[in-house]
Amino acid sequence: MKKLIALVISCVLALSAFLLPAAAAGDLEIDFSTLDTSKKGSQTTIHVFSPAGYTDTVIQFGGPENYVSLGEIDLSQYGSVTIEYGADMNAVFESSDGTMSYVALTSYEGPIAELKDGDEVYTLVDGVDIIGQGELEEVTGNWAGGSNTLTFEFNTNYNGEVFLSQLPARDLGIDEPYGRGDGIAITSITFHEKEGGTTEPSDPSEPSTPSDPSDPSDETPPETGDAHIIFAVAAAGIALTVLIRKKVTV
Repeated sequence: MKKLIALVISCVLALSAFLLPAAAAGDLEIDFSTLDTSKKGSQTTIHVFSPAGYTDTVIQFGGPENYVSLGEIDLSQYGSVTIEYGADMNAVFESSDGTMSYVALTSYEGPIAELKDGDEVYTLVDGVDIIGQGELEEVTGNWAGGSNTLTFEFNTNYNGEVFLSQLPARDLGIDEPYGRGDGIAITSITFHEKEGGTTEPSDPSEPSTPSDPSDPSDETPPETGDAHIIFAVAAAGIALTVLIRKKVTV
């Protein structure tokens, strides 16, 4: 009987070992309470922005020197991110040259915006690798009184420290001589699980070549998760057979 129990436990452990890697990552919501000591820009504040009506911690971007570390994240598990934010109801998110202010995910530690000599608007710092970005739109209300959501997709195998930054707008026709460029107060950041499993980032410049469906080489092997499940089912079948035989011979 003890051998039978040991066999059952072994089968359960083996089944768990192969099913766990195939388990879904699920969505990831960033806990702002853990960001107090994170790397951030000189114009980034993580606090309860009560004068603007907020009762919970927000990430406040106040100018071009803004960025914040979200910690170590395996972005290959996710395909998009949703950011909820507020701003002054008169916020300007369009520069005088027509370019829009945007928030971006990057591996770069530092502000992504720079104002070069002679330029009227902020541009992206040389060498910054943008993983994904989304343009800010006119807000629906004043700070906490509004509800604004931005979702953008990305496709990367990057696994490491992830930073969120904003490239602000700059309109010299407003509040001269400095120009108007507004920040935002971020209330939530949620990464959404990638649909269909992990895939290699594709190069859109490379045309796809149609293949002959009758060619056996075109058969697609099982996904990694599928292979784990197939093995686990086979292991469970073997264990069940052994248990039945044990019961019959007792």
